[in-house]
Amino acid sequence: MKIGIGSAASLSAKIQAEKPNAVTRLRCNADGPHSAELTWNVNHTTCRIKYYTISLNGNILWSETSNTLVNETNIPPNGGSLTLTDLIADTIYNITLQPGNDAGLGEAKSCPQQIQTDPDVPGKPVGLNVTDRTKSKLEIKWLAPEMRNGILTSFKITWGDNGEDSVDAVNDTSYVYSYSIEDLDDDKIYGIKVYAGNVKGFGPAASEDGETEKSHLGAILGTVIPVIVIIIAVALGVWYNKSHKKKKKNTSNSDD
Repeated sequence: MKIGIGSAASLSAKIQAEKPNAVTRLRCNADGPHSAELTWNVNHTTCRIKYYTISLNGNILWSETSNTLVNETNIPPNGGSLTLTDLIADTIYNITLQPGNDAGLGEAKSCPQQIQTDPDVPGKPVGLNVTDRTKSKLEIKWLAPEMRNGILTSFKITWGDNGEDSVDAVNDTSYVYSYSIEDLDDDKIYGIKVYAGNVKGFGPAASEDGETEKSHLGAILGTVIPVIVIIIAVALGVWYNKSHKKKKKNTSNSDD
């Protein structure tokens, strides 16, 4: 009878992944008008964090529809720091960070305080057009920029002929804006630009060309002067013919 070691029995067990713990020491700081810096500490679990979900609830201070909600998922882990970009200027944000892995999302953690992005210069006004014109005046209208990036304080209007610009400002709080450009020359094309401004300055311009009407005097002169020229030419022709005939007659009498 032989005595020995038989075949081994085996047992395998799969450890279920667990959801990650909430991050700690989350800090959020705005960095200019369109970005923010986030830092945090990671509490490791059985399985590593594979991604983060970030929720941004924003209150846009310059907009009538003030609230905006953004959820960003599948943000890869990168050692406890992240730069958020493409934020809206002059906006208060509440930010929440939630780690996730194959088991799902862990507990969410919010920044201990709200952040506020800085204002930025406005976008260009929209809908600029010439609504009326005379020989010395152009009426224009426009709408506020879609992206004001702060509370609007004024508009700057420039108009020019042959590269020379005149400048004026409009301080208005309505939603449809207008301006009358006066003391212009008749029958000329003017390049018109309108800039929106806030505490950060003026943004890019909306532009439109406007042409003043021809003056009645100019139209009359434009018709009369050619007629006068023709009359003078005819009169000179008649005078020349008479003078030439008289000269011939005098020459003939002299020969006799």
